[in-house]
Amino acid sequence: MRLLNRYILFSTLGAVSGAIGLFVFVLLAGNALRDVISLLAGGRLSLGLFVELLLLLLPYVIAYALPMGTLTGVLIVLGRLSAQQELTAMKAAGLSLRQLAAPILFVALLGVVFTILTNSYYAPKSRTQYRRVLAQVIRDNPLNFLQPRTFIQEFPGYILYISERSGQELRNFWIWELDEAQRVSVFIRARKGRFAYDPQQDAIILTLLEGTGEKRSAKDPENFQKTRLLTLNFEELSIRLSLAKILDKVTKRKRLS
Repeated sequence: MRLLNRYILFSTLGAVSGAIGLFVFVLLAGNALRDVISLLAGGRLSLGLFVELLLLLLPYVIAYALPMGTLTGVLIVLGRLSAQQELTAMKAAGLSLRQLAAPILFVALLGVVFTILTNSYYAPKSRTQYRRVLAQVIRDNPLNFLQPRTFIQEFPGYILYISERSGQELRNFWIWELDEAQRVSVFIRARKGRFAYDPQQDAIILTLLEGTGEKRSAKDPENFQKTRLLTLNFEELSIRLSLAKILDKVTKRKRLS
């Protein structure tokens, strides 16, 4: 009897662990692709910090992977035992359903305990720490947000494009300001410019030089007959782009969800 219990127990643990690992990989890859892969590919994040952020994501994705992995693993084990007639042989030997299910129920109980700990403490704590680390990375080097020859859409309400960047100087700078319907309401183009980080306001200050701009109709900005409602030429223009809006103020203290 003990031999059969160990056999079912280790079979269930192996299948459940493999299924959980698969779901963790899928969910972790999805979150990484959404949040940090682009930062790593754009040179905005070091490999060490990338690995640290992935480790901080683990408890968060395990909270979702654990129930799915446990169910999948148990179904795989029971399906295999049934397909190979092992359940029939065990029942023919006089074992009851309760005795056969005891190792699986033990695995399920372990899963319940681990899920309670993960969902109530480790997952929200690691998720909060993950967002804080990501926010700190961005604040430590916020100017890396401005990558040349890339449409930058991280700043809410703006789309930016830079042809060249040398140090803190920009060349051929384009900016589109969007309205609430995500339509272009203001378009600005500058031959060159520079940027700096304002830690007090937690914002990037763009100073555009030698540029032009146009303000479109507020009611119908996509009607190009009214596009040049207001046109301006400027020698210098400053724009403040808030980092707090990007990070959703994650550095502020929040209750764990």
